Amino acid sequence: MHPLWENPEVTGAGRLPARAHFARYPSLTALEAGEEERLSLNGDWAFLRLAAPHLAPSGWTDASFDDREWLKMAVPGLWTLSPEVPEDQPIYANVRMPFRAEPPRTPAENPTGCYRLQFQLPEAWQGRRLALFLGGVESCFELHCNGAWVGFSKDSRLPAEFDLSPWLRAGENLLALKVMRWSDSSYVENQDHWWHAGILRDVYLYPTPKTHIRDIHAMPDFCPQTGAGSLEVAVRLGETNRSALDHSVEVQLLSAKGRLLKTARGEVAKASYQPVTGKGPRLALGFKAGKVAPWSAEAPHLYQLRVLLREPSGQLLEAAALQIGFRRVEIRDRQLLVNGAPTLIKGVNRHDHSPTLGRVMEEEHFRLDIIAMKRHNINAVRTSHYPNDSRFYELCDQLGLYVFDEANLEAHHHYAQLGGDPFWAGQFLARAVRMVERDKNHPCVIVWSLGNETGFGPNQSAMAAWLREYDPSRPIHNENAICEQRVRDMWEENLHGTDIVCPMYPSVQQLIDHARGSQDPRPLIMCEYAHAMGNSGGNLKEYWEAIEAWHGLQGGFVWEWLDHGLMAEAQGQAYWAYGGDFGEDVHDLNFVCDGLCWPDRQPHSSLLEYKKVLEPVAARLVALEAGRAQVEVQNKHDFLTLAGYAGAWQLLIDGREARASRLPRLATKAGGTEALAINLGAALPQGAEASLVLEFRLREACGWAEAGHLVAWAQLQLQAGQPPRLAKRRAPGLRLREGEGGMEMQAGGHRLLFDGEGL
Repeated sequence: MHPLWENPEVTGAGRLPARAHFARYPSLTALEAGEEERLSLNGDWAFLRLAAPHLAPSGWTDASFDDREWLKMAVPGLWTLSPEVPEDQPIYANVRMPFRAEPPRTPAENPTGCYRLQFQLPEAWQGRRLALFLGGVESCFELHCNGAWVGFSKDSRLPAEFDLSPWLRAGENLLALKVMRWSDSSYVENQDHWWHAGILRDVYLYPTPKTHIRDIHAMPDFCPQTGAGSLEVAVRLGETNRSALDHSVEVQLLSAKGRLLKTARGEVAKASYQPVTGKGPRLALGFKAGKVAPWSAEAPHLYQLRVLLREPSGQLLEAAALQIGFRRVEIRDRQLLVNGAPTLIKGVNRHDHSPTLGRVMEEEHFRLDIIAMKRHNINAVRTSHYPNDSRFYELCDQLGLYVFDEANLEAHHHYAQLGGDPFWAGQFLARAVRMVERDKNHPCVIVWSLGNETGFGPNQSAMAAWLREYDPSRPIHNENAICEQRVRDMWEENLHGTDIVCPMYPSVQQLIDHARGSQDPRPLIMCEYAHAMGNSGGNLKEYWEAIEAWHGLQGGFVWEWLDHGLMAEAQGQAYWAYGGDFGEDVHDLNFVCDGLCWPDRQPHSSLLEYKKVLEPVAARLVALEAGRAQVEVQNKHDFLTLAGYAGAWQLLIDGREARASRLPRLATKAGGTEALAINLGAALPQGAEASLVLEFRLREACGWAEAGHLVAWAQLQLQAGQPPRLAKRRAPGLRLREGEGGMEMQAGGHRLLFDGEGL
C-alpha cells in the first residue's frame, strides 16, 4: 500500500470542511473591540530533519519524548533557508520537476521535517470546541496531538483546519507535524518558482461553541441602472446531530462607520432536516439594501457584515464579522463589465516572495506590493499560480485591486497528462472548491482561475462546472482551455472551458486580428504578456494602443511583478541568488528574475514605463493660437471624475521653465473629455523649441499615496526648434557643405545630414 502522500485520491484526512475566512468573537463586546479569541502557535518549534518520512524516531509524537537536542525552527519559516539544514536548499525550476520520478511517486530521498511544540491551553477554553488552523504547509503533512494521529493534508497554499477537542487537555499539550517536501501534490504544484519546504503561514488555535458558525457565504449584488444593492447570506452551522435545532441567526448590515442599516433573522427549524427538502443546519437570509456605494478598484467602498448566532433562549453564542462590497461582474458583448462599465485590466502576475524569507509573507510585503501597484496605475493582480494568504485579499478589498484568484494547480512538466487522468480528478476539483470556499466573500475577487499550464481535460471541465453552479456571480479564467503551450492556438474554441479568451504572449498583430475578425462572444484578457525579464517589458505602448482602440480587447497581466532573487553573500559581497547558486542539479538559472521590481521591491525602469502607458488621464493639443493653447483632457477612469486631481501646467522654452500655473479644477466625467484653454502669456519665441507639460496629482491623501502623488503627466510639443548650429572650427578631414536636404557633413567616408528636424 502506498503512503497517503503518493495517492492523488487522498487530498486530506481528518480535516474540517473548507470555509470562508472571517473573524470570530465570543461576545458583542469583543466584536466591538475587535478582540478575537486566538492562541498563536507561531514561534520556535523543535525541529528534526530526516532524509525520508519512515526514518522518524520511535515515540517522537509523545510528550515524554526528549527533543532537547533538536534544532529550533521558526514558524512560519522554511527549513530550506535555514543555515542549520544545509542538506536541503532552495531549488529553482520553471518546467522540469526537481527529482526523477513519475506521478504519483516520490523519490526515495524525500526530505522530511519533524516539528514539535508544547503549549499551555487557556483555562477559560475548557469544555469548548477547539480548532487548529494551519495557513499553509509545503508540501504535505501529518498531524499528531498528544501522541494521537489526527489527520493529513495536501495543498500547500490553502489552510487546513482540524478539530482537536478529543485530544487536547487542561494544562500542557503537544502538537507534532511531520512535513514531507515531496508528494504527489508536487506534480500539480510545479510552478515557475523556487521549491521550498516548511510551514509557510500562521498557525493558531481558536475556540468555538459546540454549535457554531461553520461558514458564511455573502452574496451582495449591485444594479448599475438604479444604484440599488441587495444581499443574500447563506449561513451554515456546525453541530452534532440536530443540536442546532431552534438556534437563530441574525444578519446585520452596517456602514463602514458602524451604523446599522439592515437586519434579517432566521431560525433552524425541524423542516431543515426533512427528507428531500431539508438542507440541514443552513439558513438563507437576505434583504434589499437600497441605495449603496458600489465597490470597485477605483472606489473600494466596503460595508460591515455581522452574523450573530443565538441559542434557543436568546443568549448569544458566537458572533462573526467580515467586510463586503456591493458590485456586479458580468460578461456581455465581448466585454468584462464591473458595475456595468467595460473595465480594462491593467494587471500584473504576482508570486509570494521575500528575498530573505522565501515564500513566507508578512503583512508588510502585501502592503508594499499593493501600494506600489496602485501608485503605478496598476488595477489588477493575478495570484499566479495559487491562492495567497487571506490578508492579501483583505488589503485588496480595502485599497482597491481587482483579483483573478488562481487555484494552486500547475503540472507543467506533465502538462497534457494529468488533466485527463481520472485518478487525479478529485485533487483537481478539491483545489478549486477549497479556494472558492475560502475567498468567496472578497469583493476584490472578480474572476476565478483554474490554474496554469496544465493542459485541458475532463478534470478541468469538472472544476469549471462546479464553479459555475456554486458561484455564478464570477466568470472563469483558464488559459489552458484555449492554448496548448503555443503548439496549437484555440482562441475561439472551448467556450465551456473558460469565459475569457486569455492567451499567453500574443503579438500585438494577433490581438488586432482577433478583435477585427473574431465572432467569439468572450473578451480577450492576456493572462501573461510583456515578459519583464532584464531590460525587457517592451511593446507596452503598442499593446495599449491596440487595447484601447479595439472592442473586445481588455488588457492583461504583465509577467511579472517581482524578481525572485534570494539574498546571499559571497566573499563579503551581498547579491541576489538565482537558479544554480545553491548547488541544484536541476535549475533554470536566472529565469526566476523576471519582474518589474527588484527583489527588495525597488522599481525597474520597465515599471515606470508601465505606469506611463496605464495613466488614467491623457491630454492632447487641439490648437495653438497667439499666446493660447487649446488642450483636450481625457478621463480614462471607469467610475471616477477628475475632481480628485490637482492639475498644473508648465511652459518649457528650450528645456527651461518659462511660465507655470495651476489648471482650473476639473470635473471630467469617467470616460469623457474636457476642453481647456491655457494662457501662455505671450507668443512663443521664434525658432525656440517649446512644449507644454501637464501634471495631474492627487488632491488629497488616500490609503495608498499622499496628497500630491503624481498620477499622470503629458508633454505636448508646441513648436519645434531650429536645427543645431554647426561650430566654425572643424576637425581635420571634416568637410561641410550645403546639400539639398540641409547641411551635409562628410568624414571618413560617412555622411550625416542636418535638416529642419535636427539630426
